[in-house]
Amino acid sequence: MQTSQVTHVEMDNEVAKVKVAEMLVGRMNLQYQDKKTGDIKDEGATKPEVIMRQLCTRSGQVCSVSKYSVSHI
Repeated sequence: MQTSQVTHVEMDNEVAKVKVAEMLVGRMNLQYQDKKTGDIKDEGATKPEVIMRQLCTRSGQVCSVSKYSVSHI
């Protein structure tokens, strides 16, 4: 299974900088932000399974950068 597409490779001394156009989605974790304080919490008013059900991307799926506009990256 192909997990990424290399779009550019650049060598900087002994370091290879590789740009890819796709990535494999790993574990997805939700965090909630308190509207009043801005604090980040692990629990919120909406159950995680309700939010995860609405997402188009799933764990283990190849995610292409071309599917998203720049404002989402």
